[in-house]
Amino acid sequence: MDESATLHATNEIAIDTRILDLDGDIVVDHSALTLASDAIVIVENAAEQDAMDGLVIDGTLWNKIWTIGTISLASRSDITFMGDVALQAAGTW
Repeated sequence: MDESATLHATNEIAIDTRILDLDGDIVVDHSALTLASDAIVIVENAAEQDAMDGLVIDGTLWNKIWTIGTISLASRSDITFMGDVALQAAGTW
């Protein structure tokens, strides 16, 4: 998604993908986001994202979504934390 674009929903956004390239903004009025993939990898910096197996959530992406009230992560296999990762969420995790 281009940096000038905004993904906007009234109630919830559900994304099921292997790669999420979110350069723009994401807005959910009633604050619910679901991210799903075959695997999810949470890292501080996704510099080597192509070498990682699964949807990569890095600090840049997390900074765009952390204020959403409810964030659900749904992996069909593993959710892996690579390295020392600290996450902050506004609502439920």
